[in-house]
Amino acid sequence: MTKRLTTWWCTIALVVGSLLATPPALADEATAPGAETVVEAVVPEAPRPAEIDDGPRCVDGYRAQFTQTHSYGRQFGGTARVWECASGLPAAGNVVLALADSGGVLAESRLYNGNHTFIGVSAPRSESSFELDMRFDPADGSGSRSWPARITTSTSSVSLRLSTDVKAAGVVFDATVVTPRTVNLGALRTPNTATGTVVIRRGDDVLGTAELKPSPVYANETWARLTVQGLAVGEPVILEYLGDDGYPAASLTKALVDNRTRTDTTITAATVTATHAQIVAEVLDWTPGSSDLLVGQQVAISVDGRPASTVVVPANEVGSRSTEHGLRRRARVVHNFQVTPGTHEITVSFGGNDRLQPSSASTTLTASKVATSVSRPFASPSTVGSTRSTVLSSTVLDSTGQPIGVQIAFQERTVGSSTWRTVGTTTAKAGVAVLTTTPRVSRDYRAVVVGTSTYLTSTSSTSRVTVARTASLARIAHPSTPRTAAILVTRVAPTGKVLLQERQPNGSWVTRVTRTASGATGSTSEVRFTVSRTTTNRVFRVLVPADAAATQAVSPTVTVPRR
Repeated sequence: MTKRLTTWWCTIALVVGSLLATPPALADEATAPGAETVVEAVVPEAPRPAEIDDGPRCVDGYRAQFTQTHSYGRQFGGTARVWECASGLPAAGNVVLALADSGGVLAESRLYNGNHTFIGVSAPRSESSFELDMRFDPADGSGSRSWPARITTSTSSVSLRLSTDVKAAGVVFDATVVTPRTVNLGALRTPNTATGTVVIRRGDDVLGTAELKPSPVYANETWARLTVQGLAVGEPVILEYLGDDGYPAASLTKALVDNRTRTDTTITAATVTATHAQIVAEVLDWTPGSSDLLVGQQVAISVDGRPASTVVVPANEVGSRSTEHGLRRRARVVHNFQVTPGTHEITVSFGGNDRLQPSSASTTLTASKVATSVSRPFASPSTVGSTRSTVLSSTVLDSTGQPIGVQIAFQERTVGSSTWRTVGTTTAKAGVAVLTTTPRVSRDYRAVVVGTSTYLTSTSSTSRVTVARTASLARIAHPSTPRTAAILVTRVAPTGKVLLQERQPNGSWVTRVTRTASGATGSTSEVRFTVSRTTTNRVFRVLVPADAAATQAVSPTVTVPRR
């Protein structure tokens, strides 16, 4: 009988690749080599334990070999071949592939169609070589035997997608890692999705990290969502997948695009009146139709880089404006504020929201020092005694006629002099400055606005406070010749020229003696006169003529009795 040598081949079929879904709109995809077409294979049912044959056994033993035929990432396939026994007994039984170092079983398959089987295996890692043991468990009970085998896994690339959604609170990134579809070898279906971490970077700066999770749509995709602040439109953003045991790292660079509707902010008016400034601005929403997306939104105003105000757009300030693209909605905002002299940088900013892009506008505003006016001092009373006080008051206004609270210096000079001196300084309250003073002699007064960084100085016209002079006259006995002479004593305040007058029989007065009282200006002086006693009574008075210091004063009369 001719010995029939039948060779049985064991062939693996590894199904790899990915029929991936179309990426979402606005997503960029970087696909590295390796995402080939899926290879399908007809595979047997799951292995069943071989039944022990009660017939002949192979005494000489079987010969077997495992040959790798396919590799894709962590997945590989190969042919397990077992030759018939030297005695011609056909091979039947199970083939087991296990890791040589740990003994971990990778696959088990029953010989079919003669003496070969298909084996598809998922290795622990990609891009590595593995030493295997191929063990054959014959069905005839002749005993198991193992042969060494080596397999090598390849690197399978991934594809990255990055979609962006710019929001008011930041940029929302959806990062997707796409791998080839899983291998399907009958009962063996090996998971093939990427795991691990994705990173969003700006240059070398890490802006956010997230762990991948399974896609709810595609079995061969994992994804993560990150929200990042501080990115500028047009700025390049890097999506980096850090890789795992099965897939290498990959990266994708994409310029940040803001797909929200454009807005334009313009400053339509910037005016200054005295210390009051007004800014009028407009925010234009380019959304077609009658959108009211600006109602209730915040518009920020800053002066010289410092926040000045935040205006909430009211509904009654939102209207329509004609543009080259038709009617568009616009919001008007008004901001009033106090301004100091100088040139100021004004910025109006709309921060945007989830549907509208931000926009801003800047302008310069120049304010000058404010002119002032101050009224001449009103004195109450305007005529005082040399020891009495008067109250001075002046009103100070800005160039618009509004009362202001600035410092007022009250100044005085003696009548006829051109030299002014400051009596006192006070701050106007509600535009009115008040000062109490006690003039010793008649004075002219004026009010002067003390200039500041905001207000210009100004000077009022003058007003006069007159001092009413007083004079007294008394008679005392002459110390040595009291029968023939008498002494008249006068006190004058303020001091001045003193005329001693005697009344004539017809009632007129005749000046007998003129003296200039000694003493400082404004002081009280005393003058003594010696008069003779005659055969008739003599009546005297003192007259102090008016001068620059005070009014005229006339003393009461004094009678010098006859001797």
